[in-house]
Amino acid sequence: MKETFLQSELSFKEFLDNHLTEKKDYLILYHATIKKNIPSIKKQGLIDQSSNYSAGWFMLSDEPNSAIFHSPYAPEENLYPVVITFKIPVIEVKRRWDGFPYVWPPHQGKGYKWYALMKPLPPEFITNVRDISEKEWFKIKNKGF
Repeated sequence: MKETFLQSELSFKEFLDNHLTEKKDYLILYHATIKKNIPSIKKQGLIDQSSNYSAGWFMLSDEPNSAIFHSPYAPEENLYPVVITFKIPVIEVKRRWDGFPYVWPPHQGKGYKWYALMKPLPPEFITNVRDISEKEWFKIKNKGF
């Protein structure tokens, strides 16, 4: 029988190391924000600013354009969009969903899924930070989601 984290005396990191699937499966998710937030996210990870970690407060998407669509862009206020790629380990825990224990089960959109945080995403999960050009941002906004 596979041990669960709650039954384990291991630290959470040790539990993850011992319970990742052999082939190292990952859930790739995207979060769009403004450039000035990047240093904080790289230091603290992605946190829910509301501090409630509600299943209905969607912050991530499995499709980058869906995340970018919801990002702010206001050059006059120095708000330049960026998209962050997170690589979240998939843990095989019986009766759980991909992304557990970091994200709630997804909300299915049209061609994408939205995810809410259950707890902060560690900065170690960041694999890429990409600037979004004004042209790309307007193209995605005009296309819609």
